[in-house]
Amino acid sequence: ASPDKAREHARAVLTYCEKARFDKWRCATEGEACLLLGDTEKALERYESEDFTGTITSACGAVDALTQTLYEQFGLGDAARVAFAAKVNTLAKRCQVFERLQADLVTHGIPEPQAVQYVDERREVLKQGAEGLQILRRGMGDVHGSKPAPRELALDAIRQAQMLCALLEQFVSRE
Repeated sequence: ASPDKAREHARAVLTYCEKARFDKWRCATEGEACLLLGDTEKALERYESEDFTGTITSACGAVDALTQTLYEQFGLGDAARVAFAAKVNTLAKRCQVFERLQADLVTHGIPEPQAVQYVDERREVLKQGAEGLQILRRGMGDVHGSKPAPRELALDAIRQAQMLCALLEQFVSRE
């Protein structure tokens, strides 16, 4: 599925949810749809049912859905058998995210040594963001247990997922 189709489905989900009973599942579904639409603040509002553990699960689910699509697109095997952070890092390498970024910086007049330094910093941010989400998912996500998560961690999970998805989404083939 292309990002445009995913956004189209997310809008349809929000319309459907308006008619659904208000409960934690509706809030989680609405929050994930808003995340897919790039509306971080609205996603957090939708999650304010106090189900912050569900928020973390949904944020990770958005990254999982995108990595699954890209793994299929690039023929990288079964994404379900690869650790969360490893998928993100594998895709960043496969898509040459950092090589392209460095080339863009140099093309726009940034001297090579500074472009390299910037790219190294962005690579570390990606790695730490993916590993951080993996830790939150393992320790607090619904799938792996029901430990209550604080609001601050839920917001951080949404921000990290949005950053990771934005970085990788540009490489999904347009259908």
